[in-house]
Parts: sequence; structure tokens; C-alpha cells
Amino acid sequence: MFQNNQDVFQILSEAISEGILIVDEHQNIVAVNASTEAMFGYAKDELLEQPISTLIPREYHKNHDHHFDTFYKHSEKRTMGKGRALFGTKKSGDTFPVEVGLNPFTIYDKTYVMALVIDITERKEKERDLMMKSEALQSASNGIIITDALKKDNPIIYCNPAFEKLTGYSEAEILNKNCRFLQADDRDQESVKALRQAVKQGKSCQTVIRNYKKDGTLFGTI
Repeated sequence: MFQNNQDVFQILSEAISEGILIVDEHQNIVAVNASTEAMFGYAKDELLEQPISTLIPREYHKNHDHHFDTFYKHSEKRTMGKGRALFGTKKSGDTFPVEVGLNPFTIYDKTYVMALVIDITERKEKERDLMMKSEALQSASNGIIITDALKKDNPIIYCNPAFEKLTGYSEAEILNKNCRFLQADDRDQESVKALRQAVKQGKSCQTVIRNYKKDGTLFGTI
């Protein structure tokens, strides 16, 4: 029955960059857009009538069957695998992380499930890279602070534990402050002026600045 509406599906789905596929009650793919075929590495119409398990890593097949049966009986729009990592399998056998939204619908008294599939490989790589950088900053032996040059007064948005140990200030005490508080009343420094100018011009700068710890002790920073 769904084949009668293929033209309508193709017109609507081909304008969408995300992968869209539709499966019947037997978990067979009855419609798929070009984005899905490209994402998984299949030729046009090669996925039609194939079981949805074709696109799922083998180790997840058993659990998927159970989850699909439960979902089909209590059909409701939802995100698949919420709180769990989901993966797809390409024709080459390679796996990649995906995000899947499920939406059941009925045509001619038959219920189908439409899946919106998004390849989140790039997102996961960025998250992993950010986590690695965060861990590196946290474990660095040198004091590090990060400011937001796009916000008014260039506020501090991060400091690592080494900075807290060096200055005696806790993160809570310095967040959203400008770095100038570290110079106390000793702000008329040529090096400070050079640093401010570099920030305004979006350039890098290396200079020595006289700063002061929470207890008033002088320390130099580069």
C-alpha cells in the first residue's frame, strides 16, 4: 500500500538533508531518501525491502527486535535510544554514531514507522576533542585562565586548578571578572597596555605582567 504514495514521499524527503527511511510492521524498509543511501553507502533503491537490521550493528540486533516490538505496540513519537549511544552500519561494514527520531503513522489501516537519521560523527569528534582539551587544561601545571573577548569587559570564563593554587583565588571568586583585578592598584604598566592593545586587535601577545595573589604577594606572569 505504501508504494502508492512513493512519489509524494520522494518529493518531500529529497529536499531534506537528514536521512529518512520508513519501515513496515515486519521491520522491512519500504521507502528511503537519497540522504540515507549516501549516509550508509548504498546505491539508489538498494535498501528497499531490506530488513532494518541491515543498518544496525550485529551485536545490537537482539535488543533492537525487542525495542521495535515494544515501540510498535505502543506507537508514539520519540527519540530512539535516549540516554544510550546508537550506531549505524554502512555497507562497507564500518560503524558510525547516529541520532534517530521515530515517528509512527498510519496509511490504509497499516502502521509504519518513519525514522529520521542523523550522522553525528563530526559532533562526537568535536565533543571528544573538547573533552581532551579540557582534561589537558585541568591537569596543566601552569596557571591558565580563559576570557571571552566577545563580551563586554573581556570577562574570565575559566581557570584551571593550577591557577587557583598559584593565586589563592577560587574559580567562583574570579569568574566574570576582568583580569585587571590581578594587578590590584599596580595597573599603570606598559606590559598591560601592550596586552590590552593586542586583545583589541585580535593578535597574540607575550609579555611579563606584575600580578598579585589574594594575600597581596607579588608574582610575575608571562
